[in-house]
Amino acid sequence: MLLLSLLLALLGAGASRLLVRRDLERIRELTGTADRIASGDLHAQLPEAVGVSEVDELAASLKRMVSSLTTSFDQLQASHAQLRTFLGDVSHELRTPLTVVRGYVELLENHDQLSAELRARAVSRSMSEIERMQALIADLLLLAEFTERTEPLRNEVDLTAIVREQIIDLMSLEPNRDITVELPDEDVVVLGDRRALESACTNIFGNIRRHTPADAPVRITLAADAGACALVMEDGGPGLTEAQYAVDVDAL
Repeated sequence: MLLLSLLLALLGAGASRLLVRRDLERIRELTGTADRIASGDLHAQLPEAVGVSEVDELAASLKRMVSSLTTSFDQLQASHAQLRTFLGDVSHELRTPLTVVRGYVELLENHDQLSAELRARAVSRSMSEIERMQALIADLLLLAEFTERTEPLRNEVDLTAIVREQIIDLMSLEPNRDITVELPDEDVVVLGDRRALESACTNIFGNIRRHTPADAPVRITLAADAGACALVMEDGGPGLTEAQYAVDVDAL
């Protein structure tokens, strides 16, 4: 009995030692992985649970925690990317009406050479662009609260009036530019968001003023047929360089 008891004690001690050694190895592995995660490596892989011991339960809990942290980190990075895009859109959208206002203010500085009609036009357009900026800021604040609109706006918009207003601005700010205009006899009315259409047209005309020589010719054509319309704006600017045309867009 004494020998049997001694043998069983030795077997139990050996089995316990093996189990303890296994758990200690897994604890060391978990500790090393936790150190890598604490250093910023959120994609470090925790060992898979292979049993039902407390160490295995700890490994499973840590794995769930790291998975949750990784998901939260990826969402935070996506939010930061959206914020950068949002700020870029804000700066671009606000720059265009500011350019129009600045152009008319520069005209008003030479008020001795302006007719009363042109002065009134400059003041009126400056005020309308300021109002557009106020509406744009209100929209941007709304977008900050609601990431997306549930339904797009589809109101009747007089596209001819929007284009004609931009043409008058271009002629007033750059009287030496050769401008050819082809507008239909009847106003072109489309379904859409008036502010978005105004912003798109203002951006295009603003790019013409900023990126083409003042004497480069411009042709604006608006046509409607069979329930559809086409607005074409062509300018005689230098265009893109050969290197820019050679850029692989898919690689960007």
